[in-house]
Amino acid sequence: MKPNSSKIIALWVLVVVSFIGLLYARFVQSETIALWIGMAVLLFAGLAGIVYQHRGDIKKEKAVAGASSFTTAILVIGILGVVNFLGVKYPKKLDLTKNRLNTLSDQTEKVVKGLKQPLKLVLFGKPEQQEELKPLMDNFRTALPSIQYEAVDPMKEASRAQLAEIKNANAATLQVNLGERKSLVEAPTEEKILNTLIKLSKTTSPKICNVLGHGEKSFGDQETNGYSAMKTELERQAYSIVDLNLVQTGKIPEDCNAITVLGPVKALFDQETKLIREYLNNGGRAIIAIDLLLKSKGGETSPELVSILKDWGIQAESALIIDPVSRALNLEPTVPIAPTFSMQHPITADMSGNVIAPLSRPLTIQKTLPPNVAVEAIASTTPNAWGERDMKSLESGTVKFDSNSDIRGPMTIAAAVQGKKAGAKDETRFVVFATSYFAANQFARFDKNTDLFANSLSWVVGDDNLISIRPKDAGGGLVQLSQKAGIAIFLTSVIVVPLLLAIAGIVVWRLRKRL
Repeated sequence: MKPNSSKIIALWVLVVVSFIGLLYARFVQSETIALWIGMAVLLFAGLAGIVYQHRGDIKKEKAVAGASSFTTAILVIGILGVVNFLGVKYPKKLDLTKNRLNTLSDQTEKVVKGLKQPLKLVLFGKPEQQEELKPLMDNFRTALPSIQYEAVDPMKEASRAQLAEIKNANAATLQVNLGERKSLVEAPTEEKILNTLIKLSKTTSPKICNVLGHGEKSFGDQETNGYSAMKTELERQAYSIVDLNLVQTGKIPEDCNAITVLGPVKALFDQETKLIREYLNNGGRAIIAIDLLLKSKGGETSPELVSILKDWGIQAESALIIDPVSRALNLEPTVPIAPTFSMQHPITADMSGNVIAPLSRPLTIQKTLPPNVAVEAIASTTPNAWGERDMKSLESGTVKFDSNSDIRGPMTIAAAVQGKKAGAKDETRFVVFATSYFAANQFARFDKNTDLFANSLSWVVGDDNLISIRPKDAGGGLVQLSQKAGIAIFLTSVIVVPLLLAIAGIVVWRLRKRL
């Protein structure tokens, strides 16, 4: 029976169109499984129709071979279909970029996987905006496959966009639904979505009370030595920062989840010292940064704090850390580098890199600690650094390690304290820093400085989900090849591989011609 040419053409058109539709369903509308199945059915129908139209041309002796080939093709297509479906349902990817730009940060994954309520993301945007943000949405779905995701064109579904209170139809807006709570994120990025998830997942905002009145660093100060940059980071994590003057209040408010004492330059009053001591003894939470007063030739800025730290097994040494390695980063030797982190402590378990700690003093952990108290060094300098006790040598510029008086490195610049004093209702947690300048505006942007401070505060208040590494900006990745390597790649890709393919094609053609 002679096949109908018009039907054949129509069937081939159906095959081509359905195949293109299948590709579209896979790479553009991968969340629409029904479209993928529909295109697959049309493709199979078209192929079956073509075979049926040519049924008269199939010779009897070739029927078995043809049936076998057809069956093999069906099996291959079926296997590919199953693999493709699994790839859509359970997407996995390998990120080879330097800063893992195509993968969610550790902190984002930890927050997403720790969510207790169902999460649904609805992206309102034009088709091109949906396509642009699709990799980011796929990253979230990879981290948590149970996430529900939907893309909506606000132009086509204007009523739905209006009900969602989309203000700008020309900008992509993500509606984040966590349980019964929801929020809109305009021009969504990983960092914006992360901050929104943190806020939605919290029923209350931890209140951080920053002690002031003795020259301490202020979170409201936007100058070089202020903490305004750190305040912005903490507020993104739904922390509330308030000032606390102990002289005026006469107590530490009960609603303070933690206090911060950041580098006082004047002595505390006896009553303030008593309040802080009792607060820590009774299960308080705190961040304490203690500086060395260079103007008084190494004198104590706050001997009262030094005394409190001794009660918990930490000695703040009267010395300035000098680090020759800092010159490799174009920094002064008085700006030591801390590249060593405790892999056992939650604050720094996932941390790698460097902390830049200007004007640090060594922290020594006493060999004999109070009962039921654990102190751990979480950040330390290189062995090349030392603690300089001779402040006059700093003035003259003749600093040199003296084995008789100076402190040999490596030295602790940050220590975490955890324990419960006798009679206390709750467990005490606080972190001590050897300098308050490392988290100030001038240095907070360096490598892991912000991470160390923010992680420490998260651990202190018990926000374990927030202890991780925050999203990073894209860094330039440069691959440098030698001349020989460049020539080898050129010869392989431009000459050798195409030549081998051409030879293989000729051999196959000659073998088939002899049959």
